[in-house]
Amino acid sequence: MRILVVDDHPLIVRALAESLPHVDSRFDVIAAANREQTLTALARYPDCALVLLDLTLPGARGLDLLAELRLDYPLRQAHVDMSPKRRARMHCSTPFRRFLPARAV
Repeated sequence: MRILVVDDHPLIVRALAESLPHVDSRFDVIAAANREQTLTALARYPDCALVLLDLTLPGARGLDLLAELRLDYPLRQAHVDMSPKRRARMHCSTPFRRFLPARAV
């Protein structure tokens, strides 16, 4: 299963890229650091099954990118990574119910 990690922090990307395959050897982790790389990766890897998305990407409004991904790729799962301070507000303003707080990574 291919997983796209979208985060501009190299340590987060590295941690997920190194740890997820230990959870399941079938996990293939690819990374993107911004909106353009995200769209390019999804076009290049149409079999990507899961997107782990940081809502605080520089130069991109996270919810706008999330909405764009949900429109263009409706069958993909998207899990949202956000700071704990914004959790309640973001949870109320988006239809997605699964959140991965940044501190959990």
